[in-house]
Amino acid sequence: DNPVTFLAKAAVADLKLKDTALDTSKIECLVFVTQNPDQNLPATANILQAELGLPKSALCFDINQGCSGFVIGLNVINSVMSLNKMENGLLITADAYSKVLRRDDRNSFPLFSDGAAAVRVKRFAKQKILSWEWGSDGEGANHLTTKLSAHADNCISRDHAQLLTINGREIYNFAVLNVPESI
Repeated sequence: DNPVTFLAKAAVADLKLKDTALDTSKIECLVFVTQNPDQNLPATANILQAELGLPKSALCFDINQGCSGFVIGLNVINSVMSLNKMENGLLITADAYSKVLRRDDRNSFPLFSDGAAAVRVKRFAKQKILSWEWGSDGEGANHLTTKLSAHADNCISRDHAQLLTINGREIYNFAVLNVPESI
């Protein structure tokens, strides 16, 4: 009953199949990105540290982000590893939106799903990332939220009491106006 942790471990297992040099016992930093953790405490990264066999000396923490989570996570792990002269890191993103989706919500159900990704991050003598562009606009926060609902029986996962609501037109307008300028 821990779908986010399950997805994260599956992503790392898939990564190990593709990256045979990955040795989780040598990971020095784990950054885990999600908006829908299985629980608030402890952090999922700490659970994953034990279940993936990472050393107890590894720095492990969660970041609460959605769409921009991978990019933010990559920047954070790159920065932490560079500042602390770490050689091996693991960035995992995972979300189980099925916990907060309503089956009958035609605005959000087709746009969100459960999924996860894992990448090994190695420190290089010469930086490979060219640049970042950052910004935040919280004025539209009410256009994509999860709220407590008395109608949890409409959720895919009936034991969850929060439902995702989206104003798709406003999210689309934001993306069309802002993303191309950033690129």
